[in-house]
Amino acid sequence: MALNLDPEAEYARDLAKRCVAEGGQLDVDSLLPALYHGSRLKDLFPGLSRHISRPVERRTQTPAEVPVAPALKPVLRQLAAPEVGVVTPESWFLALLQSPPGRQYALGAGVS
Repeated sequence: MALNLDPEAEYARDLAKRCVAEGGQLDVDSLLPALYHGSRLKDLFPGLSRHISRPVERRTQTPAEVPVAPALKPVLRQLAAPEVGVVTPESWFLALLQSPPGRQYALGAGVS
């Protein structure tokens, strides 16, 4: 499933992929912090920085592919729909927060 990402969302996706350990999966725990800290979201919502830790890059280069955690696949399918158009960090972040794993991450991080 191919997402039509704007350049800032592409950067955040690549950052998230660099944060996935070898043999790991792209999940909400790596994607939400990368979207927040790898885009203008950190400037729009500076108060979230105390809840969303900075992503930890585990690789120096972005891998071509990283397995996606099953819980994240419904969100990616939703964003890949033709009617969605270009995916921005804001739209991706919101879609994640509205998903069960995103809500769980946010509540666990103290975001209400």
